[in-house]
Amino acid sequence: MLDPIAQLGHWATDARHCFTRAIGPDINALEFIGQTRWALAGADVTEPAWSEHIRQMDAHEPFVDFNYCSNASGVRYSIRVTGAPFYCPKGCCFRGYRGSVWWSKCCNTFVPDIEGPNFLSRWTADQKHRVIDYTASSYLTSFAPGRILGMVRWEQPGIDAESEKWANYIRNVSHRRPIHNFIYPLTAKKGRLAWVKVNAAPHYIDGTFYGYQGTSLCTLVT
Repeated sequence: MLDPIAQLGHWATDARHCFTRAIGPDINALEFIGQTRWALAGADVTEPAWSEHIRQMDAHEPFVDFNYCSNASGVRYSIRVTGAPFYCPKGCCFRGYRGSVWWSKCCNTFVPDIEGPNFLSRWTADQKHRVIDYTASSYLTSFAPGRILGMVRWEQPGIDAESEKWANYIRNVSHRRPIHNFIYPLTAKKGRLAWVKVNAAPHYIDGTFYGYQGTSLCTLVT
């Protein structure tokens, strides 16, 4: 797991997966521009984790918590990346990815915060944070589309939008900040308790904010 002094940065890539932007503490953007993530890391792209990551990007799929290690200036870093594809204004031309990255000087394997059967869903929200597209496992039909489409996340039943935790979430999306591992409980199908972990990035097209794109990992309590 990344240590408490992990730092947050933001990045963007073009349609060839080469970096076009890298922003964050101690980041030298010139070292990133024009290179792929795997080239910078000196990765063996035949390894299963990297092969799957490249497949996801080639398929223009959102990805959450991709973890790897890299060396820079003689220091080994643990890196955790989340990203979502973005498209031209008409939605037909893939432009690249935008996302967030956490890194620290430790290099341990990331351990999920919660355990149990996991179901990944992908979603898109508009400028007012209403969910306008939601793709989920068939097991989670109680979550979609009726329970969340057209709603903001904090309007879901049982959520106290005035609590400090949700107030911070609402503040972050209002300021168009990336969302990283926001976890909250929700009543799942047949009354079972589930924990939902949300990762998302603001979606811009030609500098105009269009909402958010992200993933939700639902973990059913066993």
